[in-house]
Amino acid sequence: KLTSIIDTITDGRTKKKYWQTYHCNNIILQENNTFSGSLCRKRWCAECCRIKTAELTNGYKKPLLDIAQNGGLYFVTLTRPNVKGRELKSEIKKMIKGFQNIKDNLRKNYKIKLNGIRKIEVTYNEIENTFHPHFHFIQSDYKSAHALQSLWLKQFNNANIKGQDIREIDTTNENSFIELFKYATKETTKEGKQYSGEVLHTIYSSIE
Repeated sequence: KLTSIIDTITDGRTKKKYWQTYHCNNIILQENNTFSGSLCRKRWCAECCRIKTAELTNGYKKPLLDIAQNGGLYFVTLTRPNVKGRELKSEIKKMIKGFQNIKDNLRKNYKIKLNGIRKIEVTYNEIENTFHPHFHFIQSDYKSAHALQSLWLKQFNNANIKGQDIREIDTTNENSFIELFKYATKETTKEGKQYSGEVLHTIYSSIE
């Protein structure tokens, strides 16, 4: 994956970031029973993403399960129409700014303080050569989840109701629940084919 990305890049500074990941944690130091290494902490690093996922799971799992006992947890997906690669970075900025406006609106006018997790993900449409940035949320009650969706559609009038989704999380399914904390974005098509180095770099440079 990394070499396919590096081969598409001409800028030396950018290339260096991916080489840092290539050598991530390549030296492990041991002192008695303690092991330590040097992590690159890049979003595209499989090693660092596994560690980040574990940190998120350990940090959020119990508090969220406690909340779920008092009214459930909801998985919210908010989307906008696909964009070309050159538009992806600015599109993500618009989405983040739009969410901040919605968050402030909910607090000031609806007396709703969002309680949950937000994650951004980007998928790629190989046929149309377009990118699909979208938000995933874990929210603590249906009222705030529905209000979030409603204001998203008002904020972005080109967002289609069919592209949005709210569903209750099955907290009794351990594997399904942990899946929600995965930190990395998707890197393959639905058929399991890995995105090209150029596509991966477009995604990662836009969300970095």
